[in-house]
Amino acid sequence: MNGWWETLWDHAWWPTQWCAVLVFALIAAITDTRTRRIPNILTLPAFIGGLCWAVAVGGLAGLADSLAGAVLAMTPFVLLFVFAGGGAGDAKLMAAIGAWVGVIGGLFTVATVMVAGGVLSLVLIIARGSYREVSANFMWILDSLRAVVLGRGESRKGYILPSVESLHTMPYGLAILLGTFVASGGAWLWHG
Repeated sequence: MNGWWETLWDHAWWPTQWCAVLVFALIAAITDTRTRRIPNILTLPAFIGGLCWAVAVGGLAGLADSLAGAVLAMTPFVLLFVFAGGGAGDAKLMAAIGAWVGVIGGLFTVATVMVAGGVLSLVLIIARGSYREVSANFMWILDSLRAVVLGRGESRKGYILPSVESLHTMPYGLAILLGTFVASGGAWLWHG
């Protein structure tokens, strides 16, 4: 091992942590699909379990890797929650996953989850036949950003994003599950 950020990536028990995050992601995807929520009763124990796992595997270096992985994995989803009406449960689940897999696993998982989210969004747009609504919302965002950046006029009603009610949403727990599955496959290939 070269640095503390590799503690949760490069150890003998790595399959256990990936199995754990896949279980959490599966439960979250099922719950999110049914209720459109990822409950704290899942995310909090998963997060605490990740911290405990990290200490057991790597001591203080493992804890540092775990905490950094949690912050790294949740940050894009916190930003989506704050600025675009994403779910807080998504951010908390990603923090728990990051706590289990650390910085390297967290980076890989965030990337694969975002790709999975984009692919699922396209599938849902096609399945719902909502091209026009999505295009209108996209044009709203571009026009508002243009107005803000160039200082010409105001963004529509003072908002850069359209109202949350007009956005087409999906249970992002599915994207988290698919992305985590791909990331765990990547970990298997890397360590294999």
